[in-house]
Amino acid sequence: MGLMRKAFLLAALLLRTVPAAALEVVQISGPGAGEQAAPEPAAPRPPFAGEADLRETLKYLSMALEYGDKLQADRLEDLGKDAARLTGTLKKAIGPELLKEAAAREKLAEDARRSAAAQKALADFRWALQVNYGENGGKYPENPASLAGGKLKLVPFLLLPDHEQTSDIKISDSKKSYADLGKAVNDDGGWLYFSNPESEHYGLLLINCRHKSPAGTEFYKY
Repeated sequence: MGLMRKAFLLAALLLRTVPAAALEVVQISGPGAGEQAAPEPAAPRPPFAGEADLRETLKYLSMALEYGDKLQADRLEDLGKDAARLTGTLKKAIGPELLKEAAAREKLAEDARRSAAAQKALADFRWALQVNYGENGGKYPENPASLAGGKLKLVPFLLLPDHEQTSDIKISDSKKSYADLGKAVNDDGGWLYFSNPESEHYGLLLINCRHKSPAGTEFYKY
C-alpha cells in the first residue's frame, strides 16, 4: 500500500495548480482616499495535455487506498507492482527540482505539525505539575513520570523536527542556577525537569531541545 500512496501523492503533485497573481485598482472613498491595489481571484488555468487521464488515475488510486482492505490479496500485489512502475514514471515526469521543492514544502508542514503538538504536550504536562503542586503542599514530584496514571494518562510523547519520538525525562537534581537554560539542555528531544527544591528552577519542565521551531524559537524556551 505504501507504493500506491506514493503514486497518489506524486500524481497529486503533478496536478497541483499555481494561481497567477492578479491586481485590480479600486477607488476607496473617505478622507485621504486614493487608489489602492486589491487582489482579484486568479483566472483558472487551462487544462494541460493528459490532465483528465491523470485525474481519473488519481480517483482510482484514492479508491484503492480507501478500500485496500477489501481487495483480494493477488489483486493488491498486482496493484503494488503497477503503482511502483507508475511512481517511477511520475517522478521522471515531475523532475528532481519540483520533487525537491515538494519535499521541502512537506517537511515545513510536518515540522509545523510536530511543533504544535509538542507545545500542546508541554502545556498539558505543566498543567498536571501545577495541579499536583497545589495538592501536595507546594511540593513538586521528584520525577514527573509519577503523574502518569493519575493527573496524566501517561507521560506525553514528543516527536520534534529532526528527532525520534520519545517520552524520556532527563532529571536535573542540581542546585546550579542557569542564566541560560540552554546550557542545561542536551538536545535529546525529550523532556528536561528540575527536581531540586533548592534550585531556582525547581519544578520547571522544559522541552529538551535546542532546535528552533518553525516560528524561530528554540524549543527549550517555550
